[in-house]
Amino acid sequence: MKDFNKIFGKGKHPSQKDIRTYLKKDAPADKLHDIEKSISESPLYSDAVEGFESFGEDVLKEVPSFDEFRSRVSNQAMPQSKVRSIAPYINRVAAMFLGVAIIVGISMYWNETSNERTFADHFRMYEDPKMFALRDGTDEGKTDPSLQKAMKYYLEKDYKKAIVFLDAYQAKNNDDLSAKFYLGVSLLHDNNARKAIPYLSVVSATDSDYQDASKWYLALSRLKIKDEDGAKAVLDDIINNGTTFYQEKARSLRHSL
Repeated sequence: MKDFNKIFGKGKHPSQKDIRTYLKKDAPADKLHDIEKSISESPLYSDAVEGFESFGEDVLKEVPSFDEFRSRVSNQAMPQSKVRSIAPYINRVAAMFLGVAIIVGISMYWNETSNERTFADHFRMYEDPKMFALRDGTDEGKTDPSLQKAMKYYLEKDYKKAIVFLDAYQAKNNDDLSAKFYLGVSLLHDNNARKAIPYLSVVSATDSDYQDASKWYLALSRLKIKDEDGAKAVLDDIINNGTTFYQEKARSLRHSL
């Protein structure tokens, strides 16, 4: 059992719900810290979570609870009577995980060659002459230094810094749709599509200069998080109601899904 605990760890083992919460970062910081600690104490859980994190939540739903799996291996594969070597049982565990690994590998390959590639083919930096006015403080009524710095970093493609200043600016100017839009796009550039979606959703629901562009980046954000149905719905909206420029882009992306 000592060798068995080296694999699974001796501490508290994360449940399937804990792992899903950890992957989504859907909990207070202290809770996420506790889950991360329990994962880090077990080589097996650490490797498993790293694998699941790389291809998304869908496959996680198909895998039995880790606690249930550990219990089965402990109670059934490991007899209570004295065993000279646990190697055969460890091999059995490895074989079971190998089956999951094969499924995971296929899923990773499929996702990489479909949604991820499609996203990469269509995702480009948003460019508009107004960006320079926002950066230079010459856009009427928008001379806040935070916004100017944000747009400076955006134009330099330093999206992490742009996010910091856009977040600070829009916290004080919650009605400024340009700030929400550029914050959403910057978050998407920074590989944080889930955080980008709320900002882009707000702007896409308004009758503003950024409406169609927001819908386009919202569709890409949905695609990035593997919400293909959500992406298709947004693209259909653009095709039916958008301007010609974005209609053509939406048709092209819709056709590839």
